[in-house]
Amino acid sequence: MTSASSHLFFRFVTPNCKERLWALESYQTHSYNTTSNTKYTMFLVIGATGKQGGAVIEHLKGQPTRALVRNTNSGSARKLQQQGVELASGNLNSSDDIYAALEGCTGAFLVTVMLEKGAEDEIVQGKAFIDAAKRRNLKHVVMSSVNCADAKTGIPHFESKWEVEQLLRSSGLSWTVIRPVAFMDNFPRKIDGLKDRMARFFTIGLFGAALSGGKRIQLVSCHDIGYVAAQALKKPGQYIGQTVDLAGDNLTASEIQDAYYKAQGSRPYKALLPRFILWLMPYDFRAMFQWFGTAGYTANIAALRSDYPDLLTFEKWLKKRNEQFVTIFMMHSPLSTNKTRISCYLCSNQYDLQMNSFGDLYVIFMHNYQHLIDKARRDDDGSTVVDPEPDRDSRIIPSLYVLPKRLPKFLHIENEASSSSQVKINDGVSRLKDAMDDQLSIQPPPTSGRKLSKDLDKRPKPKRPIQPWELFKAIEKKDIMFIMTCRDHSFDLLLRKVGDSTPLVHAMRLGKEYDGIAIVLVGAMSKWVNNMDENTLKSAHNREILKSLRTNLKLAIDHGLSTGQTDLLASYLQTLVMSEGDKFINDATQLVSAALHHPQSSKPVQTATSELRKFATWRLDKSAATIASLDDYLSNGIADLVMMGAWYQVLKFYQPGEPIPTYVFARDDRCYKTFVESLSAARMTIKVTATHKLKQQLHAIERVMGLRQLSLKERVVKLSKVLDEGAALDTVL
Repeated sequence: MTSASSHLFFRFVTPNCKERLWALESYQTHSYNTTSNTKYTMFLVIGATGKQGGAVIEHLKGQPTRALVRNTNSGSARKLQQQGVELASGNLNSSDDIYAALEGCTGAFLVTVMLEKGAEDEIVQGKAFIDAAKRRNLKHVVMSSVNCADAKTGIPHFESKWEVEQLLRSSGLSWTVIRPVAFMDNFPRKIDGLKDRMARFFTIGLFGAALSGGKRIQLVSCHDIGYVAAQALKKPGQYIGQTVDLAGDNLTASEIQDAYYKAQGSRPYKALLPRFILWLMPYDFRAMFQWFGTAGYTANIAALRSDYPDLLTFEKWLKKRNEQFVTIFMMHSPLSTNKTRISCYLCSNQYDLQMNSFGDLYVIFMHNYQHLIDKARRDDDGSTVVDPEPDRDSRIIPSLYVLPKRLPKFLHIENEASSSSQVKINDGVSRLKDAMDDQLSIQPPPTSGRKLSKDLDKRPKPKRPIQPWELFKAIEKKDIMFIMTCRDHSFDLLLRKVGDSTPLVHAMRLGKEYDGIAIVLVGAMSKWVNNMDENTLKSAHNREILKSLRTNLKLAIDHGLSTGQTDLLASYLQTLVMSEGDKFINDATQLVSAALHHPQSSKPVQTATSELRKFATWRLDKSAATIASLDDYLSNGIADLVMMGAWYQVLKFYQPGEPIPTYVFARDDRCYKTFVESLSAARMTIKVTATHKLKQQLHAIERVMGLRQLSLKERVVKLSKVLDEGAALDTVL
């Protein structure tokens, strides 16, 4: 997307100070091969220390740029200053602060962020910025919003961005709105260290939970957002009044795993998280992830590529980042020469070099390391030889790089590069080397077939039986791979009680920082339950496992209540209910249906409530209303049982109909959507055949459950008033 035409050399700078400064400089400024429509003086970037703003700064290099930051002394702010960015201190909520920062600016990049008050903060920031921009008569504003902001998604931070968009459009200012989809940058790219692998493990698992049934998610890199935003600032005439949806890839959860495989040489594991895990998230993000699984982004990627052919795919984005890991690997590889090690050491281990996210570090040492080494050698012998100009054919670095402190002696560098620095990150390097070795030997991943994908996720069988103490130790060490091996080859160990504790309770006793391990364990149980069928239950051994699984979950529920660890109780209860299989849902549906048929003697909502609560321990049943995530799950299940029971009544006379599938039970609004679609198909038959009472019940259920602005619990309360207490629907609504 960009080109450079400068030639680099190393120069010894001698300012009037004691310390010497080594710097890479360019004969010419970076060229973008574009023509601006206005004579710009200064650009202001809001959110410059964030992912989007930082990418905009990167693509505005060579142009006068100012960043509005809260703390000019922070590490991220100082790094911007080292890149030549002017800093302005201010609060995003303050119109006066923004007004001061806009002095002398002709264009500005605006991104709003959620703070303490959530989406409300974004509206406050948008109003403050627009007010300041109008007072300054700003020439052009480029705003980063979100794709589908105007689609009435019900997601708070989508709605707030749409409100700011409307304010900007009606402000009289010249504007461009960029609407990116989900960020690739939210996916971990590192492949060294347990923390990085854990982050990737759960991130992919979370998207997998949201993207069920082969649903796709559109992704874009912040690098591409920054490029388009910078272009709109530098060439406003071509972008005035435009809304640019921005996406670079469209993938399923499985294809995200495949991209990691192709880029990094090994297929990452993913946490097998059930969809109800989304209920543990804050409402804003839960609503967004649920929307991913039902609607999703709608950018036209094919059309975008005609305008921006260099948009990164997810795989390319991962590969670009890997260039930096190649640097570390080459520095510590026993096959590397001292020359290579020294250059890597100078560029990555001791000196805080400014670099972009696409491997400029790699470029430095590959094309300029000889100058570093020569300089260090001359410093050792006191030579004053002038640095030679580097080869004009070498690749050019598109920015200024500075070594902020004096180079150490050459022998010291040589020793450090081959010894102490290796010890420093030895563990990460060994993992990286294994990944690179795998990349040379592993065959490409399969592209289709459920069995093949299961085989890929299967851990190799251990050479000897796993002992219970080994599993408990793995939990304490957060060794997810070992736990997955137990799941695949010694599942009963995950349920075995040792002393006074089970593995799940042991993870809970270790504290909140082990919630991730608890989720892995309950996810393993959930997977076993999902694969359970009638043939599975014919085995006496499997029936014992099922009994033990239920006992484990009830012990975990009681332990969570007694210690105040309530975050995962909804997950435990969901898995417990799932362990009863289709029989429970079918039996409960018939009971609720009978209650709807005889509303004078039975109460349908109360019947559904009692059926679902019977799986809770007495302590959980007593405390359920005080635990938000659990209350949401119970309300979801109660509402679904009522809808299933009502539809069961319709099936008695509507022959083409099919029962609502049990797999949609307590899975957000899936049951409601199936219920509404089924009613729509049977509308005429219901009108002719159904009793007056059933028509009223179906109408009430459809209307009340359609009140999406209310919580599930509020809707269940309204249903109870109409169906159990006989209240008029109009008075309840």
